[in-house]
Amino acid sequence: MKALRDEFSDQIAEMVMANDDHNIVLIDCDVGKHSRIDKLKEILGAHRYIQAGASEQHAISMAAGYAKSGLRPIVGSFAAFIGLRGFEQCKNSIGLQQLPVIVYGTHAGFAAGEDGASHQSYEDLGLFRLIPNFGIYTPGDSIDVHNALAEALTSLDPSYIRVGRSPVPELPGHDTSRTSLEPFLVQDSGNKVICSYGEMTHTVLASLKLVENREDFSIIHFPKISHSVNFLSIIKKLKAKSVLCIEDTYTYSSLFPMIFNQLSTLSSLPKLECVGVPRRYGETGTDSEIKEVMKLDPFSISIKIKDM
Repeated sequence: MKALRDEFSDQIAEMVMANDDHNIVLIDCDVGKHSRIDKLKEILGAHRYIQAGASEQHAISMAAGYAKSGLRPIVGSFAAFIGLRGFEQCKNSIGLQQLPVIVYGTHAGFAAGEDGASHQSYEDLGLFRLIPNFGIYTPGDSIDVHNALAEALTSLDPSYIRVGRSPVPELPGHDTSRTSLEPFLVQDSGNKVICSYGEMTHTVLASLKLVENREDFSIIHFPKISHSVNFLSIIKKLKAKSVLCIEDTYTYSSLFPMIFNQLSTLSSLPKLECVGVPRRYGETGTDSEIKEVMKLDPFSISIKIKDM
């Protein structure tokens, strides 16, 4: 298993070595050791690996300038900082100008638990969803990372790619020929449907192991949660009777609005529920401990699944 922050840097390194790097420039906000983008410092060289310091606003504005000159900047920091501290610049300097900048947030959700509430990001996806033209990528395995990079590096729009910290296995049905970022089934079984994204899908899979009659449930994974993503064809195919949305952000702020908006167009609306982070600040502890506090650990989620 490999952490997706390592996968991200390793895949960029492969592109650079293969001379297929799309004129990438990396801008680090003083967390390169933790985000793993410091692996690329020697490969890219001083002219393409820029240290902006702990100043996300400045780094994003700098990235806008690089994008204006035809380069492909990637700005990396913790998810808790890159979106919140740099939100105005993401909106005005990048989004409004429609510049192809990749904003890269690591240690998303609970992943920076030991650093306390200030480093835990429960707001980032909700904020980026407010900017009209951002592509929002929530990879759950190495193939998702590859596909997110492939699309973001050729898109004319800005992007946000969000990963955690810990190693994760490949999702079920791991298929290197999978190139789409559309939602897909990691378990295709019953008409009780669980929707999740990113690395939370692994937590959902662990939760389902604690549930009897697992064949009654299907799981839809979302590698991307931008406004253009559509999952209704899967819902119709499954003839869904109930839908449970699992978020590692504040409840109703990230995946749920998209799911609700699409389900509301159906003539018959399935039973719909969302489980996410309650409206409170985090605590200090491991990611597993924080998940337990927030009732988003496998056991707590399994109780919600049983009630579907």
